[in-house]
Amino acid sequence: MAEAYITGSFYTIQMTNIWNTQYWHDECRNWQEANWRAFVTDQHEIGIDTLINKQMSLWTRPLFPDPEHKSGMPLKLGCDDPAGVVADEADKLGMKVWYGLGMYGRDSEVGDYQGLSKPWPEIWFQWNQALCERIMERYSHTKSFAGLYLPLELSGDPAYGDTRLNEDHVELYRRWIHESIRPIAGKVPLLTSPGILHPGNYDILAGQLETLGVDIVAYQDYGGRGLNTPEDYARIDRAAKAFELLAPVHEKVGVKLWANCETFCRGEQSVWREVCFPGEIDRIIHQLKVCSPPVEKVITWIYQGVMNKRTELVNIGPDTANELYYQYVEYLDNTYPNVRK
Repeated sequence: MAEAYITGSFYTIQMTNIWNTQYWHDECRNWQEANWRAFVTDQHEIGIDTLINKQMSLWTRPLFPDPEHKSGMPLKLGCDDPAGVVADEADKLGMKVWYGLGMYGRDSEVGDYQGLSKPWPEIWFQWNQALCERIMERYSHTKSFAGLYLPLELSGDPAYGDTRLNEDHVELYRRWIHESIRPIAGKVPLLTSPGILHPGNYDILAGQLETLGVDIVAYQDYGGRGLNTPEDYARIDRAAKAFELLAPVHEKVGVKLWANCETFCRGEQSVWREVCFPGEIDRIIHQLKVCSPPVEKVITWIYQGVMNKRTELVNIGPDTANELYYQYVEYLDNTYPNVRK
């Protein structure tokens, strides 16, 4: 049973979706070492002990040094190796870091491959293996290294009431893991964060989880998929019921269960595309309280640009992100006074 506060967060160096992440994408591209260190320290101070890198490559360009271009030509950034700086600071603070592998489409070797449907391009598996090799060589020796994150988001199967995962997605995962990842990473833990399933009979899901090849599943609670409306609470409560029913299934098959409680809200404003905005603190507290009891750990998408403390070094997010940070700190101080460092 997890406590009702956030102990892990995703972070991005750069993402394909520059609209969704527009409140931090451009600034973080130019961040230098001091910025990344402050970014890690700020999260540690509010009880976050785990950082999950969303992806270590963009448009087949690694977001870390790769002099031989085995996984592509590195993207030019303000800091030569942001992930290395994050790892070093996490080492000092006793935190853990996960590293995101390849996605699809513009995040991968295959520019016109935008989905998870068959046929799967062979080069995609080969490129993912090369990326895995580079990540393992560069970061697996660090004290903070926790494992690898699989950013392809599995989804439910509507034909089964979304009580099981899409079987094609599961098949892709099995092949991806057993052909591209395990030969390089061995028994390194693997984490994934699919959409939440609906409450129901999970007999088929149990078999899928047994063969999927991952060690931890952090289902998204979908709490941030609207603009802070009553419908958000309905989705959150349905997710909480699903977590309750999923817990014994995960325990039986030996796959850890985490909750990914979304701290953002999403909507179209003047930018014509959906954007991550800070969510409302009352909704977030509700998420934490109802989703945490059945799970081992609560993580979030995302501290960065949505609920971060704005400082001279961490110069990201709208003003409301800074407001949400201090509202969350007040919640921590009133409910878990020993969490803040």
